[in-house]
Amino acid sequence: MAQQGRFSAEYVLALTLLGLPLGFEQFSSQPISNAIKQLMQKMKRSYQTHLTPHPEAYNGRYVIIDIFLKNGKKISQRIDIPKGSPKNPYSQTEMSLKLHSAIKDQAKTEQLLTDIHKLAKGLDIRQFLLSYLFTL
Repeated sequence: MAQQGRFSAEYVLALTLLGLPLGFEQFSSQPISNAIKQLMQKMKRSYQTHLTPHPEAYNGRYVIIDIFLKNGKKISQRIDIPKGSPKNPYSQTEMSLKLHSAIKDQAKTEQLLTDIHKLAKGLDIRQFLLSYLFTL
């Protein structure tokens, strides 16, 4: 599977269905596992232009996921305003947790968050960049 497949909706959906985290390590250059590849190959993308998006949907876009189970049942979910979009932003706590997940060091995470807030109050951008250029 091409590396760009790692950034597809199918890849993200496969991770979710397999109960895997959507962390930074899932988007590294490591080979995609066979289990994920096999699940992605069962997916089919289609476009339904006849449906009306939610009025607050970002760029008028939405996603519908239909999962067909072996027993014939269908599970369906429509998402018009996904978490992290402008109309459904992450909370400060969620953003802090995501940053900590990326950095994997609580002290560095807290210091970076403090310094980011200081930028709005006049911390020199050069000083900020020099502080983190080789440490993250």
